[in-house]
Amino acid sequence: EARVLGLKCVWVSHMHADHHGGLYRLLELRARLMGRDATPLLVIGPWPLFNVLTGYQPVVPLPFHFLSNAHLLPGNSGHRQPPPAVLESFKQAQAALGIRLQPFTVHHIAHAFGLKISGAEGRDWSIVFSGDTRPCRNTVDAARGASLLVHEATFEDEMVEDAVRKKHSTTGDALGVAAESGVYRVILTHFSTRYPTLPQMDLSAHPHVACATDFMTVNLADLAWLPRVMPPLAALFTEEKAAWEQDEVPGGAGGPVDAAMTPA
Repeated sequence: EARVLGLKCVWVSHMHADHHGGLYRLLELRARLMGRDATPLLVIGPWPLFNVLTGYQPVVPLPFHFLSNAHLLPGNSGHRQPPPAVLESFKQAQAALGIRLQPFTVHHIAHAFGLKISGAEGRDWSIVFSGDTRPCRNTVDAARGASLLVHEATFEDEMVEDAVRKKHSTTGDALGVAAESGVYRVILTHFSTRYPTLPQMDLSAHPHVACATDFMTVNLADLAWLPRVMPPLAALFTEEKAAWEQDEVPGGAGGPVDAAMTPA
């Protein structure tokens, strides 16, 4: 509850449900916790998200201020200006967090964005989120010299045709973006659900790369040793995968199951 109440803003990359499906419950919970004193929470995202949020309002009041990613793109002076209250929310959120937020377009579906988060003046660090995307120039440029790049790696390198068709990245694609940008550390994420734990990959040639796990948090002060957690994590998840597979096979520890339900 304390974390929900402490939120300053929410950023959404694009309109696929796995990237915004939990937002409405979050806003509803925050409003309930704050009661009559509920103040609007700044939501930064693609334009279609605004229509969804306003559609909820007649059923479940969700106090929010909405700012489109497109408005924050360089050279957007031709777009309609957001209300002053929204711009003030954006200013206050950046000041409270000590950061600067800079979205950029990526190669996925319409209204898809990545995000660069930089330390405020005097703080020399930056984090870049690729969002869902094929490898693209905007991500490389945003990540150039960054402290950390969090890049999607939905598919294995052998599945490049699937990656191109679905406008996602392979592991090799993500590593290529990292190499070209010269980023200090990389976290690969957004792995396909066909992996019950960590995907099998050899990162020995990439000592600056780590893989994301559920509920993972990273302190920027720990970036130097972050990749060192991969060998013990891989060992841990190998044991969990073996136990998971044992539970799922007919006659395994989890009891008999229908062979048609056994994961391929």
